[in-house]
Amino acid sequence: ISQLIWSGGATTDNAGAYEAWYAHDDGNLSVALTTHEESMHTRKWMPCFDEPRYKAPFKLSIEHPSHLIALSNARVVSIEKTAGRRTSSFERTWPISSYLYTFSVTDYVSQETSVDGLPVTVYVPPPLASSLPKAVKLIEEVIPLMLKTFSAVHISKKLDFVFFPDHVSAMENPGHISLGADYLDKKATLVHEMMHQYFGNLITMDWWSDLWINEGLTNFYEDIAIYGNRTLDLLLSLRGLRYNSIVGDVLDTSIPLHNAVHTFIESRHMFRNPYTKGGIVINMLREYVGKADFDAVIEKILDERANATLSLPQFYDYLSKIEGGIGEKAVKIARDFMEQANYPLLLVRHTNETTVIRQVRFHRGFAKEQQRDYDTRWTIPIHLTSLDGIYTRTLVMEKEEITVNNRGILIVDPSRVVNYRVVYDRQTYEAIRKSQLSEEDKDFMELDLVEAATLGYTDATTTYDVIMTR
Repeated sequence: ISQLIWSGGATTDNAGAYEAWYAHDDGNLSVALTTHEESMHTRKWMPCFDEPRYKAPFKLSIEHPSHLIALSNARVVSIEKTAGRRTSSFERTWPISSYLYTFSVTDYVSQETSVDGLPVTVYVPPPLASSLPKAVKLIEEVIPLMLKTFSAVHISKKLDFVFFPDHVSAMENPGHISLGADYLDKKATLVHEMMHQYFGNLITMDWWSDLWINEGLTNFYEDIAIYGNRTLDLLLSLRGLRYNSIVGDVLDTSIPLHNAVHTFIESRHMFRNPYTKGGIVINMLREYVGKADFDAVIEKILDERANATLSLPQFYDYLSKIEGGIGEKAVKIARDFMEQANYPLLLVRHTNETTVIRQVRFHRGFAKEQQRDYDTRWTIPIHLTSLDGIYTRTLVMEKEEITVNNRGILIVDPSRVVNYRVVYDRQTYEAIRKSQLSEEDKDFMELDLVEAATLGYTDATTTYDVIMTR
């Protein structure tokens, strides 16, 4: 056993252990002490192996002024009082990564509740005391949304929500969720942090090169928890997520979901797209595999990897075990969309009895035909449907161009939100305009056409005519 003795000071920049100031109604200032450690800031206040793969139990005691409250990931087991000060000691935590280990010392006011037997306490600075009842009510609504998504056991024996006036965002620390005061009434953010209790806390990415494990899975299942499966609200939310993902993923500086990380700066760079692209790639895989089978894979990962980490090869291994050859195809899809930057554009044209689909890398700067990248290819799940919805077919595209025999016009099902764009020939857009598809579906499909025209992949005049005809 090694024993280390060290000392350090608090910062004021929301990194490591830092001071969180707030103003009272009379103008006087008060300060709290807390932490924000993602991605590599725990080392700023304690010596540790500050890497997510090294999960360990932690045990903490804090000596502090007696009028303040000390909190951490685990429950307080004892308080010793001495001459105006006290020492708060906490239970040993379950194995967690160092960036999730936290504490706070505050003079905040609180309100307690219980949700499905889990003790929950909400803390805010005194000037925000009037917001407590409403915040507690919202949190009581949010926690069950997370608990019903999977059957995995939520291992925290208590849960604190602590709202700091100057916290830059929100952090899912197990047992001690830290948030900016701006998030007191933000349902989506609260659900997001709760879903992290599965993805990030119960299972954790092995290293920052796979941040999508924490954020992509969380973002997707956050939407499922809020909107349910196969609802219009879910569809609209996923389309918004897709737009935010692909609109900027067209640059030379774009990086894959899985990317090498060697430095702190590189770890921060990874936060650019795992929320949005990660969520949409997960949705695309789930659409291809099937909701029940994919959710069963995630449930198995949560069960078998609980309190451990997950790497990309391990995820592939779980995915590959889906029967009927679907798992092997799903791994190919996942590998191409996770390990390659950018995304494909499908160019679809119809002849009398065939549909020809060609893929090209959608990339800013490759506008001319001879400059386009047909060499970078993806394994692409394509859900085809006739305009009347009577005929449907799912296929996997593994080469530059494929031909599908048909007796009518086929389109890529706009209700399946995928991580690629699709453009059609003019006659197809004419048929789409006259079809019974909803106006929202038509708008969604034409947005891909406009984006493709902007980067030179389709004719601008034709695009203008298609849009103005609507």
